Amino acid sequence: MTDVINGVVQQTVDHTFQIKGGMVTLMVLELLYIDYRRFEQELTKKVSSAPNLFNETPIIISLEKLQHPSEYLDFERLIETCRRHGIVPIAVRGGSDVQSQQAQVLGLGRIPGMLRSSAESSEQQVMRSVESNDSNQELEPQARNDQAAIETNEAEFHATKIIRQPVRSGQRVYARGGDLIVLAAVGAGAEVLADGNIHIYGPLRGRAIAGIEDKDNAHIFCQSLEASLVSIGGVYMLDEDMRANHWKGSVHIHLDNENLHIEKL
Repeated sequence: MTDVINGVVQQTVDHTFQIKGGMVTLMVLELLYIDYRRFEQELTKKVSSAPNLFNETPIIISLEKLQHPSEYLDFERLIETCRRHGIVPIAVRGGSDVQSQQAQVLGLGRIPGMLRSSAESSEQQVMRSVESNDSNQELEPQARNDQAAIETNEAEFHATKIIRQPVRSGQRVYARGGDLIVLAAVGAGAEVLADGNIHIYGPLRGRAIAGIEDKDNAHIFCQSLEASLVSIGGVYMLDEDMRANHWKGSVHIHLDNENLHIEKL
């Protein structure tokens, strides 16, 4: 809708909101087994180690690794415990239909599970099917087209995003489907993310989150480690934990047995 005021055409808004897709980094709390007393003890210890990080922080509760998936969960108790410690659960990922309904009654959203094991199982079935065929058989035209599409998708995944200017406080840069290279500094309060590796050719003072889609092969490299947080595949480390190990040094960070390791370059 447009209005003309004093001979000037002005655009007016004729709706109250708009919905857009976006990428927001959220922490995930993965429940492994249910012990409410121990849960509160461990949560208290975790929050006290980084009080500035857990300050009205939204979080997703993941039930995908729960030892007994069909176990009854006292969501009200879990949510109340989290909120008392400055953590605000906003959704549940995975879990049974009953657990999802329990969470929805308390106002939590529902996020489907990752289903990685099912995908791997399907892939194995496909491989067995392929192996049962004649390996020397020539691909049909359609099969060749499908193969070309697969190679194109793989090339897209390994695309690299290069940033030549500093990433300043409040800015977020995400390399979807590949690696991120920053040829400058990442300032305090900035955030850089990548589905693959992250390379910082300057001081890293903000947050660096790598391996969003490929945690097993993801690495973080930087010329000066001064980050407030680094994370690979959901496993994170805060500055309090990094200061005693190559702080302000040129480092390589990688994931090994679900633990982050920092090595000097």
